[in-house]
Order: sequence, then structure tokens, then C-alpha cells
Amino acid sequence: MSYQLRPYQNALIAKIVDAWQRKKRRVIAVAPTGSGKTIVFAKLIEQYLSKNNKQVLVVAHREELILQAQAKIASLTATPIGIIKYGYPPNLNAPIQIASIQSLSRNLEDIEINPRLIIIDEVHHAASDSYRALLAKFPTSYVLGMTATPVRTDGRGFDDQFDELIVGASVAELIKLGYLAPFKIFGAKLIQIKDTKIRYGDYDRQSLIDEIDRSLVYGDLVAAYQKYAPNTKTVVFCVDIAHSQQTAAAYLVAGISAEHIDGEVDYKERKAILDRFRSGETQVLTNCELILEGFDLDDIQTVQIVRPTASLGLYLQMIGRVLRTHLGKPYAMIIDHTPNIALFGLPDHPHQWSLAPTPAPLSRWVQKCPRCDHIFRAQASESKVTRQTRAGIPRQYGMTMCPCCQTRFEFLIERSGLLFNAGIPQRIVTEVADTAIVELGTKNQPKLTAGKPSQIQQTIVRATVGSIHADQLKIITNIIKSSSI
Repeated sequence: MSYQLRPYQNALIAKIVDAWQRKKRRVIAVAPTGSGKTIVFAKLIEQYLSKNNKQVLVVAHREELILQAQAKIASLTATPIGIIKYGYPPNLNAPIQIASIQSLSRNLEDIEINPRLIIIDEVHHAASDSYRALLAKFPTSYVLGMTATPVRTDGRGFDDQFDELIVGASVAELIKLGYLAPFKIFGAKLIQIKDTKIRYGDYDRQSLIDEIDRSLVYGDLVAAYQKYAPNTKTVVFCVDIAHSQQTAAAYLVAGISAEHIDGEVDYKERKAILDRFRSGETQVLTNCELILEGFDLDDIQTVQIVRPTASLGLYLQMIGRVLRTHLGKPYAMIIDHTPNIALFGLPDHPHQWSLAPTPAPLSRWVQKCPRCDHIFRAQASESKVTRQTRAGIPRQYGMTMCPCCQTRFEFLIERSGLLFNAGIPQRIVTEVADTAIVELGTKNQPKLTAGKPSQIQQTIVRATVGSIHADQLKIITNIIKSSSI
């Protein structure tokens, strides 16, 4: 089957090939959700195999992504395809291998493949140990990582794994060209998040549920749907499984056909649920971070966002579900119950993507580099904790390295996980004498209190916000002022 690439897809492929020719072996290509990332790398594989008798490996982290890649690649080439995943018979001699990263990591030392080109779908997940081990096993292979959201929540970047970042057409450009849908946003009854804790780079789920229970009733969600987007095919993004199930139940009570879906549902049942949604038998589909990467359904008319997030990547994945064009869909509708848009901007807001690290959101368990002030979260695999004693008091120390300036330093860990009296980064311990270590709250350093943000807090806000809008800075500052800090 022949597929005519769009001009911006051809341009992206040309940039990727040019980078490889300039000896940039490992590249990340950024393309918005709905712009045809799978088609781009499928066409690239077709072109590569026409000139090279070498094996190609495509890696993804979910079964839906694996099967989607298989279908797109098979539509472009008659080349045999093998699948490396539990439950599928292997064909390791096939020129194209599509693999689950979980299956690969379990068998990486023994598996008999030798790919010269590796494609990583949704490459923003590639910082994990399993992907690092894969790239270490094939150090001379060309690597292409594809993503719509080259951003992480732990304050680390991609420059230690990849050589170049290639940015394709933006959301605004694709809307202007007619390849993505224009949008309308409806600000519905808002979830309050001022007291919500942040954990591992995003809002703590239980804290979010508590705030939602105080801010909204499930009838508010149905009322917003009936007011702004009645009778439309809608995906609702919820906080956790129970929240998604209860939301679906509220729609059913209102006489609207709805189903819940999550990653714990058996794959065959998930497929059946999605088939009913595709056919229109189910009108509203509620989920907890499942209908994100790799979910292609052009005729989704509305997304309802009931999932506040501190993650730009998650925000873009949610709104990206509705931006695909479809006959009879003049515009995409977004019903937002969260401050997400105020924090991150409109769906077509431009972003300055980079391989370099960006500061982690203010949260527990983050560190501040003593040299460059970069804020990031130490990885469990690199933090070796030892015990030392000062004045007979046991102390725990972690060892980490700043991803921004590569300074290696120790940090002091309290049993509770915090040295400060609220969710501020832990006290940094550099190469100083043990007697020089002072905790906050002693006579040398007063405790942080509520009210006007301290100099430390203001520094953290500046580092966390980076280049986002001034009104977004005001929102974050107000959150800090309202917290127990």
C-alpha cells in the first residue's frame, strides 16, 4: 500500500536523515499528537530497508503501540515483521522486529538480534534503566526517538543519551494548514488545588481526590458536558481508577452511555470497550491515563479534563487526543475543570524544546545542585545511601550527580524524607566537614513560615517556571503562599 507523505512529514524525515549523515547517531524527533509520528517512522523504515540489508528494531512500552506500529509498517512494506513480546510467537530472523521494552529487558543478554536502526516510540520514557541498557547493548546503531512531548518531570534531560533534537511542525502550524483541528475551550467548575501535594513530579493522586471531593460533585461533570458538548463523542480524563469508574457511573445515571477503561482491564476487554466507543455505542469513555499515547481516533469531538497535572507532557497528551481532524468536526472541544491551561498555555502555545535538563516541579524528594542551582530528583539507581554519625545521631546520605552541570554531591536524608518543615528541597550537603552541617530550624537558619515567600522559595519558583507566562508565575506563587510552607 502506498502512502503519500504530507509536506511536513517529508521535511521531518529529511532532517532526521541529515542528522545521521552528520554523524549524529542518536536523535529525537518531536511531532505533535495527531501529526502522524508512526507513519513518519514507518516510512523511514521503508526507505532504510530499501538501501540497507540490516535489521530494524522498533521499541514501545504498551501493547497498543506495538500493534499500531505493526499495522502501519505492514501497510507500507511487504517485509516480514517479528514481534518480541510475551504471548506472541517470535520470528527473530525477520528484518523488522517490534518489541515490548519489558520483554526486551528481561531477555536482553540472550536475545539474538542485531539491529542497525532502533526506533523508540514515545521516547520520553527512554530515561529508564531498561532503555539505557538497550542502547548500551547496541552502541553503534542509529537511533530515532519519536515523541510529542520531549519533557520529563524529574529535572533531567535527554542530552546524556541523544545527540540532537529535531523539532517538526508545531500545533499552531498544523492547525493553520488544516492538518489539526481548531479548538474551543470551555472553563467549567474548577477543581481547587492550592493544598494539593506534589509527589514525583506531579500532584499526589490521593491529594487530588481529596480536593476534587471538596470542589466538585460528579453531577457537575455531567452538567458541564450537557451544557457545552451534549451528544458528542467524549473522553474524560480522571485521576485514578475509582474516580474514573464513579464518573462513568454518574453519566450512566444521567442516561448517557458511558464506560470506564484502565490499564488493569484485560487486553481483549479493553479492545471490546474501545470498539464500542469507536462505533458510537458508547458515547463517553472515562479513563485514568490510558487513552493517551498511541490512541488514534479521529472522530473524538470532546475531551473533558478532570485531572489537574503539574506535568506539561501529560497535559499535552490529554488535549492532543481531540485535535485530530475529522469530517463533520468543525472544531475540537475541551471542557476543562483544572488550572492546567492557565499553567501551561493554550493547546497551540509554542514550546522551546531542548535536550537539556529543565527544572523539576517543586515537590518532595527533589535536590538543588550546589553549583548551578538546578532542581532535580535523584534516581533510585544512582543514590547510594550510607549512614554516618554526628554527635551520636544517625544520619542518612544519598549521592547523586546534577544532570545539568555534572557536579557530584551528597545530600542529607531525614527519616521522614524531608529536612524542611514543608515540601521544599532537602538541605544540600557538599564536600564539607560533618560539623558544618546545619538543619533548617536551628539558631543559624530560621524555619520557613507561611506568608511572603522566602528567598529560597522565590528562587525555586523562578527555577521551576523557566520561560512560562507571567500569569502562570503568579498562579504558582499563590499556590506557595497558600500552602503550609
